[in-house]
Amino acid sequence: MKNPFVRRGPPHSSAPDPNAISANAFYSIQPLGALQPQAQWLAITPYATASEWFMDSIHTVSRLGHLEDGWDSYGSPALTHMAKARALQVLICLERQPVPGPHVAPVPGGGISMDWSSGSRALELEVLPDGSVEFLRVYDSDRMEEGLIPPDRLDYLREQAAWLTQHPA
Repeated sequence: MKNPFVRRGPPHSSAPDPNAISANAFYSIQPLGALQPQAQWLAITPYATASEWFMDSIHTVSRLGHLEDGWDSYGSPALTHMAKARALQVLICLERQPVPGPHVAPVPGGGISMDWSSGSRALELEVLPDGSVEFLRVYDSDRMEEGLIPPDRLDYLREQAAWLTQHPA
């Protein structure tokens, strides 16, 4: 099967030869941009350098992906492929951030929730069944902020993580 993200042939070739396989056959991986359902991988994280919370969270998302319809005994649908893929993308994006490990759980409707807390602050990222991501910031017991994280703004995920761990002045 031809991979649409790998360009074969030498650099700057106007007409790559699909039968030509050489040492530089896989020299260029195209950027994914927004989530692509057909993508086979999003990033590489060596196991030796991955944090424990990251590995645990990736495994949890993988296990949750095997839930069947009705997992909560109220008829909720299983986790959607888009929600699972986006949750993995969020975790990969935040893997190198200095955050505590999240609590990862399914939510009714086919989505997934990831919750972090640090001191009096809490951050919830909910990946909806269509792959969109909503956030809820809890500053203290009486102040909250919520919103939507655009699919092309992975930098905003990092800003959310930075907010969680910064201490108010």
